[in-house]
Amino acid sequence: MRQHTDPICQYAKHNTQHANTQNTQHANIDTQIRHATRNHVTQKSGSHASSRVFGIASRMNSVLITRKHRPPSIIQDAAISSFVLARNQYAKGYLAVQFGIWHIACQSHVDVKCISCLMGARIHDASARHVLATIADDSLSRLRLEVKGGHEKCTVLYRYVLDNIQQFLKVWEGGIGHENRLICGCAGTAIGMDDIAPGAFNLEDLFSRILRNDQSELTVKKIYNNIHWNHISAIQELHVLRVLLRFVPSLNSLEKQVTEYFRTTYAIHRMCEGWKTKLVPLGTNSEHEIETEGMKCAIHDFLSQSDWQPEYSSKLIQKTIWETEVLDCWRLEIGLDHPEDIIRHFKNLGKQDQLPEYEVLLQNAKNITERYITLESYEQALSPNDSDSSLIPDCHKFPIGTLFESRNSVGRHNSENDVSINTTHTFTEGEDFTGDHVLANSVLFMWEYSLWVQLD
Repeated sequence: MRQHTDPICQYAKHNTQHANTQNTQHANIDTQIRHATRNHVTQKSGSHASSRVFGIASRMNSVLITRKHRPPSIIQDAAISSFVLARNQYAKGYLAVQFGIWHIACQSHVDVKCISCLMGARIHDASARHVLATIADDSLSRLRLEVKGGHEKCTVLYRYVLDNIQQFLKVWEGGIGHENRLICGCAGTAIGMDDIAPGAFNLEDLFSRILRNDQSELTVKKIYNNIHWNHISAIQELHVLRVLLRFVPSLNSLEKQVTEYFRTTYAIHRMCEGWKTKLVPLGTNSEHEIETEGMKCAIHDFLSQSDWQPEYSSKLIQKTIWETEVLDCWRLEIGLDHPEDIIRHFKNLGKQDQLPEYEVLLQNAKNITERYITLESYEQALSPNDSDSSLIPDCHKFPIGTLFESRNSVGRHNSENDVSINTTHTFTEGEDFTGDHVLANSVLFMWEYSLWVQLD
């Protein structure tokens, strides 16, 4: 074989010539490296071995070997994955555990589990179930300790929510005694009671009051006096104002001030900053969607899990009626003939640059609330003569309308022999009654539903 100049030998000789201070041991090492490299080259046959030394294109059986490169994106993904898996203890040490639990939750096929286990991507089912049992025992032991501590302090630290669960087990291979089954059960969840006042759920105080029979002294008047009516009235005023600001496009910009008042001035107990609501996936049910009743129940179930209850339609109707009555009160307060004139009225004021200020609108909302959305206005509607008119401001008095008469025609002239009866039914109150039941019921509805608006 033809001898070639070895780059490693040249490098060793170059270092030896310029390193006069090197000892004999260094020279022996250089000689060993030179002989080992030369022997390695002579053991290779053909031009393929020589090409590795000189960096010439490789050939195999006189055929040029083309070097292929992977796409840069694949190389980058592989490098990033290596970095993540190398330094992340959750991905490196517990990734197989997480995948094992995930396969159990998804009820993966046994072949998928076996392949993933052979690849090292997951642990065995027995190990995964052991991990789940360990986690459950650990969490249950901590829960018992905390509940025990709460019992010692006579306070409630957890609240519990339970619901029924179902699991459909499908038989893939038929046989005697093998059939599809629907397993039903009940699952419970313990929820920690956070962000509450100390002693709010003190059982010792509750039991002591029960033993002293303090509930016998509880009266409606005491409950009434404990209610912060000024705060409720202020909240109702803001809701009344919000309806107008949402309805009139030119006043939409003022709605931010109402929201800010709700968040600051009239907020009694706001959620902690940074509080995050947990997202819960929708659960399954055992309804048969092929049946009409089953489809309805399934839809109601999924909507209810998304906080869309079946009674939402009735709530929407009541909310629409309430907002319509509030807008009609705004019409009376402004002095218009129809609620649709409200938009046109404020639009004209906007063109003239005469839109009312926020304080003026809030004062109008206060007048509407005190006139139509209070218990005093309800009593005034039922017995206006009993209330002292001198103590009621003129802006809070009801405007007097005309008497309403309901006319119902019973029967029609079908022939000369038919007897037609045309009657006029006029509802009359008692001689001593001077109020208005329709107005009182409307006031009571607006007052009660304004509380539900705040609760929602």
